[in-house]
Amino acid sequence: MSETKQRLGGIKTARRVFDVLELAQNKNGVTRSDIAEELDVARSTAHDYLTTLEEVGYLVREDEQFYLGLRFLRYGDAAQEQLDYLDSITPTLEQYAQKSGEALWYVAEEAGEGIYVVEKKGSQAAQMTGGKVGEKVPLHASAAGKVILADQPDVRLEELDLSAFTQETITDRETLRKEIHAVRE
Repeated sequence: MSETKQRLGGIKTARRVFDVLELAQNKNGVTRSDIAEELDVARSTAHDYLTTLEEVGYLVREDEQFYLGLRFLRYGDAAQEQLDYLDSITPTLEQYAQKSGEALWYVAEEAGEGIYVVEKKGSQAAQMTGGKVGEKVPLHASAAGKVILADQPDVRLEELDLSAFTQETITDRETLRKEIHAVRE
């Protein structure tokens, strides 16, 4: 059992609610069958989750498809308001994105992972440039994460789960240590 799964406790139903919401977001809408199949629950249970979330305004239904409700915008705004430094970071990202023509990200560390917070695209930026706002990435598996790690003591590397995120992910601690030292340089 992975360390992450070992740490998971709490109320299974609450976790399932968030699993339903994650699937609705990732698939850009879900059906009762999608939920039943993906979460390995009965169709009636999937129906109960979906209709309850619809009743409280977190999902909206169009025919048999359920989508995230606009109510989530309030949570996104509230989360961004907590980051009082965004007002100073955003213009700098815009300036350098326009100057370089590329896409630039601001990634923050939260609970030991990188979270994409702001993206600004320059005129030459590729359509698919990486993560999406709010998406997580392991610190050892992204350039921004490595910059974050380079500003921390080496002992921090011992705390990381070096699971592969892509085929190119560094999963060897000594190789990662050398890469972080190179970033520092």
